[in-house]
Amino acid sequence: MFFLNKGPFDINFIISKTQYTKKKKYKKFNVKNVSTIEHSKKGDITFFENKKYLNYLQKTNTSYCLIRKKDLVYLNQKKIIPIVSDKPLLDFIIIALLFYPESNQDNDDIRFSNKYNKFIDKNSFVDESVCFGKNFEIGYNSIVKKNVQIGDNVKIGSNCTISNSIISNNVIISDGSIIGKIGFGFKQINKEIIFIPHFGCVKIKENVYIGANCIIDRGSFLNTVIGKGVKIDNQVHVAHNVVVGDNTYIAAQVGIAGSSKIGKNCLIGGQTGISGHLLIGDNVKIGGKSGVIKNLTNNSKVIGYPASSFKEFLKNYD
Repeated sequence: MFFLNKGPFDINFIISKTQYTKKKKYKKFNVKNVSTIEHSKKGDITFFENKKYLNYLQKTNTSYCLIRKKDLVYLNQKKIIPIVSDKPLLDFIIIALLFYPESNQDNDDIRFSNKYNKFIDKNSFVDESVCFGKNFEIGYNSIVKKNVQIGDNVKIGSNCTISNSIISNNVIISDGSIIGKIGFGFKQINKEIIFIPHFGCVKIKENVYIGANCIIDRGSFLNTVIGKGVKIDNQVHVAHNVVVGDNTYIAAQVGIAGSSKIGKNCLIGGQTGISGHLLIGDNVKIGGKSGVIKNLTNNSKVIGYPASSFKEFLKNYD
């Protein structure tokens, strides 16, 4: 996490800033952080709004949970203090911006240092805070902003912009790609359209190849993760909070919507679209131009829109 946490904040101060909670006085307590229901821990505040995450609600160690009145029946842990809200996600966004006020925008500031002057001949700029390992290469007209850590044997092409990222060893990022920008997340709060805060980062693990003109958004409340050995073709978009499992291959013009999880050893054909918040198992094969709108189990082979088994697709096609 690269964004500065401005907390802790007293729970009553936090509640005073919300829009949709039932206002009441709570025992004084300093909340340390905001987090999603599956990753929350003692001292955090989280939210519950979707029954897909019911299992996490019943296991969480969070201190406070924004929750609708009708969902209180699912909260069977006495140690968790519920905060009743008509719109838990919207109140959570407001609270997240208290903790991370700079996370709803992209910062274009570059701090220059003499130690990185060697890149200026290529009209490329690397922020003085960036750390990189051995055999680092960068092309022409590229920018590596602050909040970036780079391992050994990393090659960044021309016309790239990298920010808010942790890049492991032996990674290639081809020309024109943008890594670590804010994702496409908006909500209307009191008739005002605001960006959802994105205080996560992009984690790119070892031996990854990223083609030309790809965009990988940083995480909102989690991190976006590209697993070991992943190969990504040109013009692919990976949205915020997406996790791509090890050794998965993604062909050109694929779009993966936010918070979906792709398993290991998958093959995803060109121009495929994968909806958000889905679970795609291991060893899954998805034919080109498919539209995936539901979870896929391990070893599935699907094609078409909506994506169905190859056998079913061919039968319907006749």
